[in-house]
Amino acid sequence: MVAILVSLIIGFTVITVYSVYAMLVLRKRENEYKKAKDISKAIEDLDEALNAAINELNKMGSLIQAEVDEKYKAICFIYNLIDDKQKENGKLAVPKALPKMTLPKAVPKKKVTPKQEIQIDVDVTRDELAELGLPAKAKSPPKFANPKHKEIWELHESGKSVTDIAKEMGMGKGEVKLILNLVNM
Repeated sequence: MVAILVSLIIGFTVITVYSVYAMLVLRKRENEYKKAKDISKAIEDLDEALNAAINELNKMGSLIQAEVDEKYKAICFIYNLIDDKQKENGKLAVPKALPKMTLPKAVPKKKVTPKQEIQIDVDVTRDELAELGLPAKAKSPPKFANPKHKEIWELHESGKSVTDIAKEMGMGKGEVKLILNLVNM
């Protein structure tokens, strides 16, 4: 009987030790599973954040590309205007040698108080010039290579202001002024 009792005690001890060992292994695997799950979640969060950052960079790149394209078109437009004007005047479109440019000497800046500030950009129509008693220039119409330039000149000649012309043509005021200045060269 003692042998049976010892056998039972040893059996229970082995079963208990094995059960404790199995529980420890299961807990360890469960902790590893939780860690792996946390790591997977962290990787997914980082992946989402990275994708969002990449999308923002793509949007910014598109905006920058659009801005560069717009500036490029403006420069091409100005070159075409200059080329048209030079063709009208019988000059070569591109000079053979460009003159050397020198930087002007630094001019000391004057301090301007708010009372001294004035608006330099004045938009005056022919009618307003007539009201002031100033003669409005009458010129024979120049030849235009671009019909859009001719339309701008005609609108200006009819007495419309630069602002009105810009709105009507869907252009910037500076662009309209540039065209009119090139026409009046």
